[in-house]
Amino acid sequence: MTALAAVTAGQWVRRAAAVLKEAGVEAAGLEARVLAGHVLGLSAADVVLEADRPLEPGQRAAADRLLRRRVAGEPLQYLIGRAEFWSLTLEVSPAVLIPRPETEHLVESVLEHVRGTAVSRPLLADLGTGSGAVAAALAHELPLARVYAVDIDPRALATARRNVTRLGLAGRVTLLQGSWCRPLLAAGLRGRLDAVAANPPYVALEEAAGLAAQVRCFEPPVALFTGADPLSAYRAIVAGAPALLKPGGLLALEVAPHRAGQVAELLERCPRLEAVRIDSDYAGRPRVVSALRGPAVPPRGERR
Repeated sequence: MTALAAVTAGQWVRRAAAVLKEAGVEAAGLEARVLAGHVLGLSAADVVLEADRPLEPGQRAAADRLLRRRVAGEPLQYLIGRAEFWSLTLEVSPAVLIPRPETEHLVESVLEHVRGTAVSRPLLADLGTGSGAVAAALAHELPLARVYAVDIDPRALATARRNVTRLGLAGRVTLLQGSWCRPLLAAGLRGRLDAVAANPPYVALEEAAGLAAQVRCFEPPVALFTGADPLSAYRAIVAGAPALLKPGGLLALEVAPHRAGQVAELLERCPRLEAVRIDSDYAGRPRVVSALRGPAVPPRGERR
């Protein structure tokens, strides 16, 4: 076996950045520093400060393996095993969807509602919790809140459990396995929740080709694809969530921008929901569709 040539961290980063740029990675320089830092146990910023630090042969080999996987399209977050969301560092793996910045708007919607109603000890739910990102962010921002995090995949729940434990939130985040609202109803939470949030799968199978390759090929299909009906998860949530909410409680759903109108119409058709609204992300795209639990069931056929 031929020994690897000795290189410094700076030399490896420059070579890796060139390779990543050639592969079409936009933030090639930053990603090269992140990969080097992961191997060296340094932050990306510290890699710059320690550019003259030699890479040991084992470190060089490990960094080269990560670089090859990144060039092949594997997401950076899976390679380093973590992602940032709401200023929190979360463990991620191919068992869970990588948290997106757009999903922070879902957190903002719930926080705005809870703070606007001045509930002292809110009860909240995060459906399809995945890594636990939304549940952890809500528990982090609302120290007196109790959050129920639901997922059908035991591997995702195991990841969420590690995240909330490491963040010191395990005492206030309860993890439940099952499909959408069913575990919450089984837990006796009917009519008790102040807000229900969800970022369900909304990509129809025929739309898969339009996704970036690193999303389509590496992220968990159960968290991405809906099957033939792109609204199937929303229908299930809207069927169950109103029974869980207190009067005036919030149902907030993240959506694909081109599905916002369809999801809003779905909520408008539910006789137990009112005040349907669509909020946009910072790019001006519809991102969160929400509604409030009405105080009473309106006459049959009435629409809001």
